[in-house]
Amino acid sequence: MKVLMVENNSESAHSVAELLKSSGHSVYSCHDASEIGGIGACVALQYQQCPMNLAPMDLFLDVRSPDGTHSGIEALLMEEGVLCAARRKIPVVIAGEIDNQPFKRWAAIEHPGLPSVAALEDVASAPLPDHSAVATAALRSILRAHGITVDKAEAEVRRRDGGILLHIDFSPSTDASAAQAVAIKVGQAVRQIDPWAPSLDITLSSSSS
Repeated sequence: MKVLMVENNSESAHSVAELLKSSGHSVYSCHDASEIGGIGACVALQYQQCPMNLAPMDLFLDVRSPDGTHSGIEALLMEEGVLCAARRKIPVVIAGEIDNQPFKRWAAIEHPGLPSVAALEDVASAPLPDHSAVATAALRSILRAHGITVDKAEAEVRRRDGGILLHIDFSPSTDASAAQAVAIKVGQAVRQIDPWAPSLDITLSSSSS
């Protein structure tokens, strides 16, 4: 995985970052360690490009410390990367001190305490609910528009290596050219809500009833 963290300099965040690295994952940070706590500490506002422009991220992680460092205007500005990731449809994990955290509506999960690597891997590999809902709605609409009647029509979207993996499943089957046309249009619907992922791979399952 490629994991973007708000910061990995605090004790709690650093411990999670080291576990991720030791498991073979790559860890990036929104903030330069020397600038932690500063309002203008976002690396994109300092001297670098945003990590999300440099590599396709699979997960965004905000480890909130229990020592009060995540309260106040400066701290919330430091956590603005949560919203940057949410805009790009990257799964967001809020961990550590989660009581009254302000990003609930954008979090894929809230994890009290420090998350394990396995827990973070599970989030990164799980279906993306917003993407999947859009894809399923588009699939059913497109099938109706083509006059194709099916008993089952579902679409599931996951992240894979920072890109999008779209799986389409409907039955009974139709001819290959029509199925391909449907798949392309569903992929276009997913791209409308997530133009940032570097790749979109589509797999199709259609079978006779």
